[in-house]
Amino acid sequence: MDESLSYSFLLEGEEQKTCDLVLRVFDEFVAPYYSEEGINEFKSYITPELLAKRSKANHIVLIAKQSSKIVGMIEMRDNHHISLFFVSTELQTRGIGKKLFLNALAHCRKNIPSLTQLDVHSSPNAVSIYESLGFQQNGEKQIKNGICFIPMLLKLADSQCG
Repeated sequence: MDESLSYSFLLEGEEQKTCDLVLRVFDEFVAPYYSEEGINEFKSYITPELLAKRSKANHIVLIAKQSSKIVGMIEMRDNHHISLFFVSTELQTRGIGKKLFLNALAHCRKNIPSLTQLDVHSSPNAVSIYESLGFQQNGEKQIKNGICFIPMLLKLADSQCG
């Protein structure tokens, strides 16, 4: 893995570049599975203003940077639900997502030492990625507001404390 990568919490002023990354990857990999309604619903969630607001409330946002460029991000709600998880197309399969996930998990376990599970509403194309992190499908494919997802769950063992 490239040593110029760094991982940190989202800082004020980084929201636009983070949203730009999410939208680029979304358009390439996720949007093809969504209706126009779903695409509009997703894009209404991915605004710099809302990301900043969520990161100051009950969400944490971790980012990966290569030099000063944001190349990955994960957003966790309430220390147990993955809301967003994206890595730049050209850097996928290099361990960036796994490191973001493990950093987020460690932070969530620090906040809630008794944490027993994480959940996510995976886009259809990301199921295998979540499975590689230990998640299992926890229900049938659903569509809400045009957003197509598969509920997935990761049961945490005590050894996964980060």
